[in-house]
Amino acid sequence: MKRNFWLRGRENQQRFYQLKIRIKTNLLGTLLALLTAAILVLPLALMIIQFLLVYGFSRRFFYLYLVIVWLGLLFFNGLVNYLIVIYSKSLERENSELQQIEAKFVFYYQCFNFVFAVVALIGIVFFAFQIFGGYR
Repeated sequence: MKRNFWLRGRENQQRFYQLKIRIKTNLLGTLLALLTAAILVLPLALMIIQFLLVYGFSRRFFYLYLVIVWLGLLFFNGLVNYLIVIYSKSLERENSELQQIEAKFVFYYQCFNFVFAVVALIGIVFFAFQIFGGYR
């Protein structure tokens, strides 16, 4: 029986966490991944801000903003983890265990990571109601 993307992603992510990677590779891969993901997601974030400025803070759009920001954060998390694996693989080409990790399944797993999704949603709702005061 063939395993689905969720199980393969979790397995690849756990293998990546258990690998012995040099500190330099780990830090450089993480920083490059964060920078690259921020550059890739920034246009989308600016479009959301522009949408907010054009249509205002009406209650009808408030919940739509929350959902879009939440989905964007889940995508950003998946993209960062995907890029960390890709950059680590390119920085340590001699590590055969690292080369066997499939980055696309790590991306799928992290995009649909239930724990991160719940924590992110709670955080977004909390900060949105703190900043905007909520709508009643």
